[in-house]
Amino acid sequence: MEQENKLSRTKMHENAMICLYQYLFYQKVNRIYRKSINEIVLDVTNISFDDCDDFFKCILFEAYQDKKQLIEIISNCLEKSWKFNRLALIAQAILLLFSEEIINHRVEVNVAIDVAVDLAKRYLDDGDYKFIHAVLNRIGKEYAK
Repeated sequence: MEQENKLSRTKMHENAMICLYQYLFYQKVNRIYRKSINEIVLDVTNISFDDCDDFFKCILFEAYQDKKQLIEIISNCLEKSWKFNRLALIAQAILLLFSEEIINHRVEVNVAIDVAVDLAKRYLDDGDYKFIHAVLNRIGKEYAK
């Protein structure tokens, strides 16, 4: 618990994104090999979910819990030829996490987009950060009101 409390919010965002990515990945494999979100959090952070920072738990749990609604919102902001389920899993995780933050007004839209773009630059192919930026910007315009 002490270690997690010392992490910056940026690192908590990164850990939450990695947990969401792994959750999405494990949903695609045989049930025998699936891991619960609690197991994934422990694997990623070396801390049980209950002992994690409240901010981390909140952003991860709400993105996980509201996944279906968030996918619908994200899908409405994609170009007609794009489908959420065809995006790279890491892009899905970034969009889920930061859409949740924008919609629930956890941080200002531009801050959420900046952190999301930074993660996209580090974890996605060159130029994919522009796609992340565009989608989150559309969501921000709709939900920042």
